[in-house]
Amino acid sequence: MQAINYIILVLGIALLVSCAETPLDSPTEIRENSGIVAKVQKWDTDIYTTKKSNLLEEILYNIEGDVLRSTVYNPETGDLDREAVYTYSDDSSIEIERVYVDGVGEQRFRNEYQYNNQGQVEKKISYEQNGDLISVEDYEYDSSGNLLKTIVINEDDTKAFDYLYTFDDSGHITSREVTFESEVLQRDSMYRNTDQFMLEVFTFDGGNELKHSLTYRHNTNGDITSVVCTGPSGEIVFRHIYQYVYHK
Repeated sequence: MQAINYIILVLGIALLVSCAETPLDSPTEIRENSGIVAKVQKWDTDIYTTKKSNLLEEILYNIEGDVLRSTVYNPETGDLDREAVYTYSDDSSIEIERVYVDGVGEQRFRNEYQYNNQGQVEKKISYEQNGDLISVEDYEYDSSGNLLKTIVINEDDTKAFDYLYTFDDSGHITSREVTFESEVLQRDSMYRNTDQFMLEVFTFDGGNELKHSLTYRHNTNGDITSVVCTGPSGEIVFRHIYQYVYHK
């Protein structure tokens, strides 16, 4: 079982934040983890020299490709910021997230993922540390297994957001929209250049004004090697690189 389907994470987290790059595995629109990767790290770099500076994120996988642990570090200090640990059963997985303050970790969230017969996430239920419900996310797929829609429901059973997706004939995501009561809040358009091993994501607000773009580059294995965020005027906001350790 693939732990958390990171295509889903990509499309469902931090979309409304300016030039936000979603978790480490954002680039899995190019390739999902095949179980070969044992560890992947994301590093911040100087935007001009590409010299590596602070470690930002790290994810550990088992040989089946399931996520065992994900760690996020403070980009300014390098201190541990938050950490998530995953456990699995036949048809579900549990994510326990701890947030660290001054080196002390405290459990903040518990996420339960439920899977369909194809091994895809069909529901995510999020709880506070005390067990109170935070939200429920339902995922809808077409007959080919492409994710069509994510519905996010608040703890009071009111709808928070919908995420809508379109695909090309090869099953690659070409666009996604964040909507609330049929109003488009954000739209992302994806363009692939397979000859240059590149994926570009352009993010627009509800008024169709460009907010930023993300350019991912990957190697011949499909592993992401870098991502660059560019602002609406063409200025580079950040440049991150990825490093891998593989199962032998």
